[in-house]
Amino acid sequence: MTSFHYIDAEDDPPNSCNVDYERDCHAEEGCIVSAIANYTQRVQAPAELPAQELNYALRWIIHFMGDITQPLHNEAIAIGGNRINVTFDGAPWNLHAMWDTAIPNKIRHITGNVSLVDAEAWATDLTQDIASGEYKACAQTWLQGDDIADAKRSALAWARDTNLYVCSSVFPESVEAVSESDLGGSYFDQAAETVQLQIAKGGYRLANWLDQLALAAGQKNGTMYKRSAEVDLSGRSLLPAPRELSAAKLARRDFGGCDHPH
Repeated sequence: MTSFHYIDAEDDPPNSCNVDYERDCHAEEGCIVSAIANYTQRVQAPAELPAQELNYALRWIIHFMGDITQPLHNEAIAIGGNRINVTFDGAPWNLHAMWDTAIPNKIRHITGNVSLVDAEAWATDLTQDIASGEYKACAQTWLQGDDIADAKRSALAWARDTNLYVCSSVFPESVEAVSESDLGGSYFDQAAETVQLQIAKGGYRLANWLDQLALAAGQKNGTMYKRSAEVDLSGRSLLPAPRELSAAKLARRDFGGCDHPH
């Protein structure tokens, strides 16, 4: 299950950033792209799954939509940055955790544990930015091509979009450079713009995705849903062709997934 939280793009930042599904998704266990696709299929099969499994599927979609907007959840370098030690405002972090926690908390001036009130306040601000602020002009482009009937393609597009920020924002100079100075200054300033943008995208895409699922359920008018014969609710049919594990995939396996709880 830990492999569902990321896709390890074996690219070459900052020289080139890209996600190749056959290369980067774990062939045996899957990845965040296959997980979003599978749970989207499962939500649309209420006649075949217990209510609890449908509930869990919706919860995982919400969780993974957050994960896939974080650039280092779409990157293999140093196991998604988990093995890169950095300094942020004088404190030691690993790069992945810094992007997950330290940067967002500094943006919102949070010094302790994040509360529901903190999350709601940020969501309200970003909603305003989308409705009438800095994101109004581009928000609709974030949804182009998103289709629950082709969830794998949609999720892969999100992963590719997010992965581009590995080159432009995570490692704007080089992989080595992030460990050479405190990242709480100019690095934070440019990274904060990316984090806010990505969180806004994730929330907007999630709302659209859930709206599509709700609309599809409503159109069935309570009738028993019968999936196409080729849809495998186990998710196995979504996996890439079998192949030997690369050095990056072996390192991820030995590392044990992510360096933080889910």
